[in-house]
Amino acid sequence: MLKETLIVAVRVIGILFTVFCVMHSSTSVAADFYQDFRGSDFNIATLYAIGPDSGLEPTDEGLKIKSGNGSDNIGVGYPLPLGGDFVVEADVVLLDVPTPSSGYGTGVAILLEDKVNQGASLQFVRSPEGNLMFVAHHYVVDDSGEYTHSAKTFETEDESVTLRLKREGGSLSYEVASGGQDSFRSLDEVSFSKRPIQTVQTYGQAGGGANPFNVLIRDLRLQAEGIGESAMAYDGSSEDWWIAAIAFITIPLVIAAIAWYFRRKK
Repeated sequence: MLKETLIVAVRVIGILFTVFCVMHSSTSVAADFYQDFRGSDFNIATLYAIGPDSGLEPTDEGLKIKSGNGSDNIGVGYPLPLGGDFVVEADVVLLDVPTPSSGYGTGVAILLEDKVNQGASLQFVRSPEGNLMFVAHHYVVDDSGEYTHSAKTFETEDESVTLRLKREGGSLSYEVASGGQDSFRSLDEVSFSKRPIQTVQTYGQAGGGANPFNVLIRDLRLQAEGIGESAMAYDGSSEDWWIAAIAFITIPLVIAAIAWYFRRKK
């Protein structure tokens, strides 16, 4: 009887572990949003402008974003939160980005923030040294409100790329694909917030100085397990819930088997 009970317990553990692995093995997309900027204005009902409207110019090639000598970021943002696993992609081009005279890099970026204590950006910029590079940036805010930033840079010769930020569980992957290609390569991966993402933006960035830029965003794609109200159901506790469920089911089985064994020995 003990042998049979233990076999059942092991099988239950195996089944639950298999279910857990399958649920976390890939991004499950329940909702998506796509905006093709080529040949049309962006929908003000689903996207909002960042910075001065005068810097946004819809064209047949995409949304051109041009600054003068100001230091403002200029672009668009998505107003609804993303929950669970997600993918954010933007197809971008550096049209005319002179070497910046100051700052940390001028070009185009995707920004994500949970508006609690974490954020991340994937930047495609020209550095003050004149090099084209990708920047995988991540920040954390501690309880005192102090920011800790980390960033890795990767040089490139591309001027047209697709930027992608992908969250799976508690990890965020920074990925890029050369213009016109579907094959992405991973630049970096960091531990990241599991909370709903409240800020989703793509924009031309001056890089912290009065640096001019002229960039193009061809399209923006969002895919997530939850978007809008449904995103709030993904509070980052689902993985902990499954671990607790496995323990809740299996521990009593093991205890019962041990208790039965000692009762029989008496």
